[in-house]
Amino acid sequence: MKKVVLFPILLLGFLTLGFGQSSKSVVLCEDYSTSGVPSGVYDSWDINADGGYVYVLYRNGSSKIKGELSLWVDKKDEDGYFTAWSTLDFDVDNSKTWAVYDYLLEEDGEYKFSVMDEKGNLLAETEATVQYKDGEEPSNNDDDEDEAVKEDESDDDEDDDDAFDKYDEDGNPTTWYYEDSYIEFAKNIDSDGIAEDASEEWSYSSGGTTLYILYTDEVEIKTDEVHVEIYGGKDYSELIDEYDVTVEPDWGWFKFKHTFTKKGKYSVSIYNEDDIFMNSGYLTIK
Repeated sequence: MKKVVLFPILLLGFLTLGFGQSSKSVVLCEDYSTSGVPSGVYDSWDINADGGYVYVLYRNGSSKIKGELSLWVDKKDEDGYFTAWSTLDFDVDNSKTWAVYDYLLEEDGEYKFSVMDEKGNLLAETEATVQYKDGEEPSNNDDDEDEAVKEDESDDDEDDDDAFDKYDEDGNPTTWYYEDSYIEFAKNIDSDGIAEDASEEWSYSSGGTTLYILYTDEVEIKTDEVHVEIYGGKDYSELIDEYDVTVEPDWGWFKFKHTFTKKGKYSVSIYNEDDIFMNSGYLTIK
């Protein structure tokens, strides 16, 4: 097996009989059956100095997959934000309800894996932590070599970016237009759109924890209204709330308040007025 896995205590509790047949899901696993049932599902992975492979398995509930699927991989940076790491295409068989990508985990860190349809809509996502096995962390020489490889890859990425149009044929923004955005959670946002003491973990308050949700981008938002979807529960499969927020299309940020009435983990997804996915943020109320 080329999959390198430890930490069985972090198994996501994913059992064949417990896997939802009607909800869309994505997991990282060691292997999978001919019917697309995963085995060895973890949210923490050990790799060697030169990396290790893992299967990214997407299941479309009970419906056959229609159209193309892409895999967006984000990696958390030094400031604690998920930033674009790689974008790949699934090999889709439209006669099946599932698709898989054999993905190379190259570096340690915290990752987010998002499955998108051909219109850029988010279908499912999951997060994972990657660490090097004891004694396997790359040496400084390896780091220098990796940096040189990254420089070459960055040149390739510039060419690849041309393949993803930021506007559709009618001149409207696509998901790629919002690729440099991020979401923060804070008690206070100043008049310049800067979050004070932003965090992804908050303590529960009696009656609910009220937070500002701040969306920031490097470009104008180009929409008069955004649609917000908040999910919780296991694997963020439970829709908690959804609503629309009026925003300034010429601004590069906006904020709104939400009260989280229960402890738990939540995802906040934002779409523009044309139902184009802009970004997602994650937080824990504990």
